[in-house]
Amino acid sequence: MFKNFNKDNPDLTEAIADAFRDLKGFDAHSPEYKAAVEQLTALHAMQKKRVDPNTALTVAGNLAIGLAVIKHEKTSVITSKVWSFLTKK
Repeated sequence: MFKNFNKDNPDLTEAIADAFRDLKGFDAHSPEYKAAVEQLTALHAMQKKRVDPNTALTVAGNLAIGLAVIKHEKTSVITSKVWSFLTKK
């Protein structure tokens, strides 16, 4: 389930290495250098942007509670305050 949380994505690492190689070929004041730096910044942001597994489990738990409540509402009336079990952030 959490296979995508590997920070050592070979394709992303290769793209970052390519961007570094491109930087070596440009003059520091050229527009191409600026574009390569922006691309490199975006690639690093993609590498660091990951979903916390605890957050994913919290969302899944809230969905399960919500679905259980909806299923129960179809068969009988809810008299409890089950909605207070959902986490609020």
